[in-house]
Amino acid sequence: MQARIDTLLAAGPLDGAALMDFAEYIYGKPFLEPVLTLAQLKTAVLKAFDCKTTSELRKSSEFNLAMTGRTFNLRTKAD
Repeated sequence: MQARIDTLLAAGPLDGAALMDFAEYIYGKPFLEPVLTLAQLKTAVLKAFDCKTTSELRKSSEFNLAMTGRTFNLRTKAD
C-alpha cells in the first residue's frame, strides 16, 4: 500500500483522476456509474424533443418519426 502511495505522490501534483484511480485501487474494482432515475430520463427525453409533457411528446412529429417501428412504454425505464 505504501508503495502505491509513494508512486502516486511521485507522479506530481494530485488531480481528480489520480485520486479516483487510487480510490478504485483501494475499493478493488472500478466504481459503477450512477444510474439515471426515471424522472431524469423523462426530463432528458422531453428536453431532447422540445416538449413539456408526455402528451405533447406523443403528439410530436419528431418523436414519432424517431420511434417509428418501435414499441415503447414511457412509464418504464426499460424502454
